[in-house]
Amino acid sequence: MPNAPEIVTAAAAAILEPAFDQVDEHGMPIDTKYYVHSHVATASSNEPALIRYLEDIYTTGTTSVEISEAPSNAAYQSLETSADITQETRKIADEICSRMQKTNARAGIVFGFRLRLDNGGYAFGIIKADIEDNRRFFLELGDARWTLNEVNELLPSPRDKYAKFAISPQPLGPGVAGIRDTQAQRDSAAAYFLSALGATMPRTEDTKLAVAQSALRAGHEASEIRRELSNIRQDIAPRQFVQSRLSKIDDSAIEELEGTDERPMHIIRADEPLVTEWHTSKPYFSLRADDSVEVTVEGRTIMATLPEEHDEINEKFIKKR
Repeated sequence: MPNAPEIVTAAAAAILEPAFDQVDEHGMPIDTKYYVHSHVATASSNEPALIRYLEDIYTTGTTSVEISEAPSNAAYQSLETSADITQETRKIADEICSRMQKTNARAGIVFGFRLRLDNGGYAFGIIKADIEDNRRFFLELGDARWTLNEVNELLPSPRDKYAKFAISPQPLGPGVAGIRDTQAQRDSAAAYFLSALGATMPRTEDTKLAVAQSALRAGHEASEIRRELSNIRQDIAPRQFVQSRLSKIDDSAIEELEGTDERPMHIIRADEPLVTEWHTSKPYFSLRADDSVEVTVEGRTIMATLPEEHDEINEKFIKKR
């Protein structure tokens, strides 16, 4: 396990929610949902909050996600060499903030930093520490040149779904960059965050599920959906598959399945299991099975046939959901 890296230089910008009748540094009313505080605080090489996050990322096995290309945002790239990292941190915070305006994202602190690794190499990146809703009311920095000491106690702990990060190179493995958002799916990050960085992270999980749910909404029978998705033998583009096998899905729904520039779904993965649940509320009954299990429903009788290579059948008592 590597050691936590040394902070070479770092800064922090605050993305806040404006108070009533608040004005910006030019005396103009703030009429946006979020704004970036005019002052960007410098962070020392032993800044406690930043060190906590870096230790969690680099030394406790936190999983980051490899992306194929480095984020294209110029300010992010400049973190690697910038003589004044506060300027780049401010620019990145501005980009993030502008894309937060139509979201329910949380206010918080954006750290920009350059690091020296224990192998002698260097890394750079950003962390956005999201302030929990019940604590954001204490995040009142006024117009002063605030310091990180003022917000240190408000910042959540690393294990408390703390942050989104982007670090180059990837912290825990080979790769140009690692991006993680602990509040989203394991292999994803919030679209506004990716957009601000100019990064792309293809969807690689739950691709069959997305198609199945869209097909069900379009009027296909569940048994038909399960059969068609279970018969996929090689990866296939969503549009190609849907138009040939689940044609009730209209073009607008196909476009949604294909995703966005930041979160595209290029393929439906053939090797991804499709899990179906059969359930009733009264009496309480629930059966979940992947597509290797044959399930037939005849009136009040449900029969599940496992594949020959199944492992031991176990049963347990659980709490009713």
